[in-house]
Amino acid sequence: MKTHSCGDSALSCIDCQAQVCPSCMEQCPVGNRCRKCSGRFTSHLTKLPMPVMLRTAAGAIGVGFAFGCFYQFFHGGFYIWFLMYFLGCLLGKGLHKLASYKLGKRVLATMIGGVVIGALISPAQGEMFGHPSDSSFMGIKIDPESVAEQAPTIARRSFDSFETAFRNKHSQDHFSVKAPVEDNGAVEHLWIKVGKIEDTTITGTLASAPTKLANLKAGSEVSTKVEKLDDWAYSHNGQDAGNFGMDPDERVRTYGDPDGWMTQGWIWINLAIMLAGVVSPVLAIRLKNG
Repeated sequence: MKTHSCGDSALSCIDCQAQVCPSCMEQCPVGNRCRKCSGRFTSHLTKLPMPVMLRTAAGAIGVGFAFGCFYQFFHGGFYIWFLMYFLGCLLGKGLHKLASYKLGKRVLATMIGGVVIGALISPAQGEMFGHPSDSSFMGIKIDPESVAEQAPTIARRSFDSFETAFRNKHSQDHFSVKAPVEDNGAVEHLWIKVGKIEDTTITGTLASAPTKLANLKAGSEVSTKVEKLDDWAYSHNGQDAGNFGMDPDERVRTYGDPDGWMTQGWIWINLAIMLAGVVSPVLAIRLKNG
């Protein structure tokens, strides 16, 4: 079957056996091909030898494990997802090189499976299955002092969730914030029962008697700003949240999933986006060549 007028050419495509001539054939490592077949994948590109598969899998597991070690830093707005995707693209190029630039389903399965396995055996495994352990990082115990230092940043960054719950509170709910309270030059960090929130101003009453503020007592009305918060906590619809400065192990036992860091859903979303980037170099070649 002729694909065009090749005259009396005795050459044929090594794949489809169609007649070709020197002016229309494509010279490939395995033989001459017609233009149609030259863009298709062949066995030498899709076959994945065991040594290549093993080293690709090892690299992918390493990528997944690294993701699980540093997942707590991948928290933020939508820009984090763009960062995760482009990071995945860079890592995917490295994994594709380990795979000797092979193509096909086996390469994709090895890369995806390896990254997931690496994440599952990493320090993030607890978060991934809804059993967080925010008291350790790469096997190193995080002391309560470090957690207390992080609490203000977490509380301020996640205050929107506190405010949302407060706007929908019921009579039996409890909402409190911890912030510095000043009186005649003296400052004490105290818990405040929240009464109202207006813009960035929080007004409420002191939950306990201060020891350094002579003119204030439990129940005294005070105000503070969101940017000054040390911590927040609430009990709403039977759910407790916040209290970021408490001992990390105690917090996990009390609250379970730690608000303000990486929740179970968030870590899976990040992993999926990074995986999309990892397989992009392989899929791009597939789509380009049809």
